[in-house]
Amino acid sequence: YGTEMVRNVIAIQMVGIEAEQDVGVRTAAVNLLVHIAMTQNSVVVPDILTMLEKIVMAPYLRDGDCVQVIKESEAADIIAAVAGLIRIFKKKLWELPSSHAIQAYGILLACLEHHYRNQSVLHGVSRVRMKIFEMIFEMRASSKYQLGFPRNFDKSVQEEDDDSVTSLLPPFSPYIVVDHKHGQRLYEAQKEREQQQFDMYSPTGGRNDVTKEEEDAFRKENVAVPAGSPSASQVEVTHLSLTQAAMTVIVAMKKEKDWEVLRMILERVPQVLLNKALILSRDGNDIDYFAAALCAL
Repeated sequence: YGTEMVRNVIAIQMVGIEAEQDVGVRTAAVNLLVHIAMTQNSVVVPDILTMLEKIVMAPYLRDGDCVQVIKESEAADIIAAVAGLIRIFKKKLWELPSSHAIQAYGILLACLEHHYRNQSVLHGVSRVRMKIFEMIFEMRASSKYQLGFPRNFDKSVQEEDDDSVTSLLPPFSPYIVVDHKHGQRLYEAQKEREQQQFDMYSPTGGRNDVTKEEEDAFRKENVAVPAGSPSASQVEVTHLSLTQAAMTVIVAMKKEKDWEVLRMILERVPQVLLNKALILSRDGNDIDYFAAALCAL
């Protein structure tokens, strides 16, 4: 009854938590919400993420003038929520549905966008931006354009969760693929998987001397494929464009006023540019934008 308890008890009690005056109460609520999102994989996760989003965006969306947060202690709940969303994103990369990871990713980018539209709100709380940019710069894409985090970047998640099975998972997610520029690669990869499946289950055993007529005849037959095979359980793949993240980094290079954050960005951008699959997206070549932003500094 976990789903019912979250919806009928916890969700009701958390309504309006972003307006709570005591930062300690808000932070405790954030920790509870993050724990639920990390341990649940049901329909309640989007609702939990929406609650975390309200906490992160609260300083920007209040009625009237934006409230300026001066001390980090006053934004402890926001810092905890951002750290939690990063952990959720990293974990949900390897889980279905992928929409949970995509939603967490979108909230984090929206937080940065709101900051650079009104920098006075969290100007003194650089840890929020630092954490999000670190996550962005840690992301890598494999030769198959699968998104992931190399093991040396993911130690913090493993340290926070001793029971985590992260070490048993591949470094790149099979469910989320970077929306890359060379779309033909996806088609070629699909054809390669189909050929491997044919070789595995065909009565010819994948011989090289099979004629085209024999291959076509086999493909037309309704051959029963064993349960658990690639065709019996097709992997749901979601395409994620990183153009928004790239544009956010470029805006930060132009507008960021905290030297520590800006220095980290300038040091990490060249490393990210080395990952070709991550930078060359289908929507455009982000290298030109990065180069123009760097030259304009």
